[in-house]
Amino acid sequence: MQYSESSQILSAFEPEFKHLTLDATSDPLLEEMTAYHLGWTNQNAGKRLRPLLLLAALQGLGTDIEEGFSSAAAIELLHNATLVHDDIEDNGPSRHGQPALWKVYGQALALNFGDHLYALALGQLTHDQPQLQLALLHAFLTAFNQVTSGQHLDISQSALNSVPAYLEMVRLKTGSLFALAFKLACICAGKQDNQSLHSAELAGFQLGVGFQIQDDVLGIWGEEEITGKSSRSDLLERKASLPVLLGLERSEEFGRFWNTLQTIDAKSILQAKTALEEAGVLAECRALALSHFQQAKHLLAGLIDFKTPEAQVLAELIASLTNREA
Repeated sequence: MQYSESSQILSAFEPEFKHLTLDATSDPLLEEMTAYHLGWTNQNAGKRLRPLLLLAALQGLGTDIEEGFSSAAAIELLHNATLVHDDIEDNGPSRHGQPALWKVYGQALALNFGDHLYALALGQLTHDQPQLQLALLHAFLTAFNQVTSGQHLDISQSALNSVPAYLEMVRLKTGSLFALAFKLACICAGKQDNQSLHSAELAGFQLGVGFQIQDDVLGIWGEEEITGKSSRSDLLERKASLPVLLGLERSEEFGRFWNTLQTIDAKSILQAKTALEEAGVLAECRALALSHFQQAKHLLAGLIDFKTPEAQVLAELIASLTNREA
């Protein structure tokens, strides 16, 4: 993804995020693990998408982004805590182009480090107004519960029973942190009424589901030169993503590939992709992702005037997400 004006927000946030995080970490090994996982060791910090959404929304609401730095740090720490644990649970060997934390430091230290990030995240949710602090904590803990519920559905494979079950897992596991970003932005901007928070939450869920469906499409049809990974990887890894679930419902040919094929080679992958395309799966996934992005922006438009200069960064960001290729 390429951002323009939003990079200025990240340039302002990243040094403060590093300061807030490392200052709260006193043990040398924890500092080392923090710098490694958060990308400061190898200058590979990732997109910082969730804090960027929070800060862009906050700016669109007419509030200085500095008011949201601690909340943005909290959401990025929570996100990375889930990544540390996910990699262990999924036996994932790499993250952001380098060995996953548990591969470098072992499972025990990595599990504890994930808990450390959760604790650091909670520590960022401070405010001099008690009512605002309570609202921030409530939103954070709600999202925390939703993320872990979504991960439970994923690990237990309960989400693989049907397309609706899969989308519910995605809504919880991916969408809840997007929802948290918009809710925290509303709270920091002083928009704590139930209607605003509800709209912000729904917008985040829509954006997160669209984002994950897009990921599922790129995992099969993405260009390797752009995504950085083989476009065959999700099929090679037999990842039960949305295109796979739709394909199993609608294509006997794809079902034979998925259920009976013992050796997966380039020819069989091409046949599987062709079967999905002929069954209309690719087109449906793209249309569904676009619909979720459009619904997200419609909900946000009830909170933020996208015609104002302050909202242009958020509008640009949503457009970049809608059209992303990696």
